[in-house]
Amino acid sequence: MRKQLSTAINHVPPAVRYRMRNAIATARWVAIEAGHKLFTRRESYNAAFWDAYGTGDWMGLAQTLLRYCPVQSIVDVGCGDGRLLEALGASRPLHLSGLDGSRAALTRAEARGLPVSYSNLAVWNRPAVADLSRRIAGFDLAVSLETAEHLPFWCAGGFVRALAEAPAVIFSAAHPNQLGTLHMNEQPFSY
Repeated sequence: MRKQLSTAINHVPPAVRYRMRNAIATARWVAIEAGHKLFTRRESYNAAFWDAYGTGDWMGLAQTLLRYCPVQSIVDVGCGDGRLLEALGASRPLHLSGLDGSRAALTRAEARGLPVSYSNLAVWNRPAVADLSRRIAGFDLAVSLETAEHLPFWCAGGFVRALAEAPAVIFSAAHPNQLGTLHMNEQPFSY
């Protein structure tokens, strides 16, 4: 049965397949947020994920970013456990801040002395967008890497408006069929 289902899914056009995955992940996210008994509110990314995530060339990314963006202050929106913030701070003195909705990731960042705080990034109503906008305003640069795909599609406009409070923005998000935990808003590059 599983093999037949897999075969059937592989015959679905890719555009339909990623939209189906987005819809399923969105339904799961809604159930988790609503506290449905079949879903537990647990962190999507565990310690093993964050340990593997920390092996990238964060210093190289930070140095490249600072070479092309000579700024004095940076907010990392969706900072995870703060690897980019740590590398930016080691590169030169900067006013830094990180925002994330994962308490487990923030605990790891705080343990390393990084300036991070909790923020529900799934903003969709005016007060939530205004709060996130306020937290971003005043920074020279807002960075958001691989975060938007974890937010429901109805939050996309508010999230982008909030990021645009900074004079400069560096943004990347998952493309269709990239796969990942709770990716509910994978969009083509043209989006």
